[in-house]
Amino acid sequence: REAQAELTRTVKDAGSSELDRARAQLAYDQAVQRLKDQTTDTTRLKTETAAANKIGVSGSDTVRSAQQRLAAAQQQVADRARG
Repeated sequence: REAQAELTRTVKDAGSSELDRARAQLAYDQAVQRLKDQTTDTTRLKTETAAANKIGVSGSDTVRSAQQRLAAAQQQVADRARG
């Protein structure tokens, strides 16, 4: 949201240069891509956890690690969504 707001401000600012606009667009595009990557990671980790739980290894180091990564990824997605 911050990158989107900055892009909007830069585009509307008559004093901003083409370079300023390009930088703001790049920052926005990168923020969108990071959010997509985090969403993909979260989905993948959920799938890994569900598969591991299904075969009954919910207490294994692999599952605990996946659960920790899932929680961290979900927190990052939530933080980025809040802006």
